[in-house]
Amino acid sequence: MALALRLARPALLVCAALVVASSLAAPAKPQDLSLIRDAEIEDTIRAYAAPLFDAAGLGAGAVRVHIVNDRRLNAFVAGGLNLFVTSGMLSAAEEPGEITGVIA
Repeated sequence: MALALRLARPALLVCAALVVASSLAAPAKPQDLSLIRDAEIEDTIRAYAAPLFDAAGLGAGAVRVHIVNDRRLNAFVAGGLNLFVTSGMLSAAEEPGEITGVIA
């Protein structure tokens, strides 16, 4: 896993810059979020992020994954252990390391 993250470092830097840029937009209110429910994609995101959750001392099952129907490239945590990843981020990612980098 460490080798994969080291190889994906340039992609992670690009993703981090995109997250910062997208965070400058007006923040969405929780009631404004349109969520997509897809257990398979949520489980896949949870699997990608499992090493991050482990490093943070969290069990992968402790974090709830939500997919936000939003074209922007972003991921965020709200309300405790709720991870939100935008559909735009999932669509734009070309490899799992890009998603993991944004989540990190």
